[in-house]
Amino acid sequence: MEQIVSIIRNYTSFAVCGHVNPDGDCIGSCVALCRALDQLGKRAVLLIEPGDVPAHLTEIWDGRFCGPADGAEVFCVLDCADTQRLSCGSARLEQIPVTFCIDHHKTNAGFAQVNVIDAQASATGELIFALIQALDLPMTKELALPLYGAISADTGNFRYSNTTPRT
Repeated sequence: MEQIVSIIRNYTSFAVCGHVNPDGDCIGSCVALCRALDQLGKRAVLLIEPGDVPAHLTEIWDGRFCGPADGAEVFCVLDCADTQRLSCGSARLEQIPVTFCIDHHKTNAGFAQVNVIDAQASATGELIFALIQALDLPMTKELALPLYGAISADTGNFRYSNTTPRT
């Protein structure tokens, strides 16, 4: 996580992408990261098409970050274990010079330059929460809502066996 914190501190423009058919963890994690980057004065572009967001997730969706990734220096992949499942296509990995991936799927082989893969985490949202803490950002309602949606989605509203005290 320290390497990702360093990347965020040293670059200004980020493209954020998740997996195809995004679920609550994917949408919530991506939105929370975009909002955190925005709070840090960074430019964040979310590469998930608004039409791909399920209706029940519109409360945590934030379309203000949608747009072209022109000039992005860093490609951030969240909640996606395989480049073939990237919602924005795998070509971005070669188009944007710096890449990192944050994921909780044990099948993730670490395809980015910097990878934080924690299969013990209940959701990628849990890892984004840790990143926000590492960045010393205050936990605001704007950050908490998508994180809650992300973690709640992948834990079955905190009922699944992957729910831990850390969750």
